Amino acid sequence: MWCWRSHGALVSWGCAAVVWIALAAASRTLQWTLAGGIIVNAVTFAICLPLLKRFQHVRMPLITRRWYDIPLRASLVATLVATVVTLSGWVGPYVSGVLALFPLVFSSMMLILHPRIGGKPTAAVVANGGWGMMGFGIGIAVLHVAALRFGSAVGLSLALATCVSWNLVLWWNGRRKLVH
Repeated sequence: MWCWRSHGALVSWGCAAVVWIALAAASRTLQWTLAGGIIVNAVTFAICLPLLKRFQHVRMPLITRRWYDIPLRASLVATLVATVVTLSGWVGPYVSGVLALFPLVFSSMMLILHPRIGGKPTAAVVANGGWGMMGFGIGIAVLHVAALRFGSAVGLSLALATCVSWNLVLWWNGRRKLVH
């Protein structure tokens, strides 16, 4: 997080991408089970959420959209999809799956926000995304179990419903705190 606050957008993103790639490569050395993945995620969130707390409360400046925001995000997603599809035949399903999980949404937000609003508010955006990422992890676990038992369509539908429900609960809880 300190990197987002004190360095330029590309240096910060580069640091984060290198760490993500290193951890993804290290994860390949283990034989994962669903239970193992859930435990690692639980420990990671138990460590990271308290660490992120100090970055969450920053006054956010008004942000005006620029003409290239949506095309930039769309081109990043298209590049990721094209890379995964192109490389999947050569690198196999494991590496394709790891590439598909690259944190592209956070990356595109950071590359757009950092130059406009600075490091501290950008760090706040990342820090406030932690609880939402937990819901994404739960959705992936639901997908894993449901797709094996009920097929892809049901698995994907249940995973989407899990993520949407999780985020509605977070939204409701945040609104409830504002009222009290």
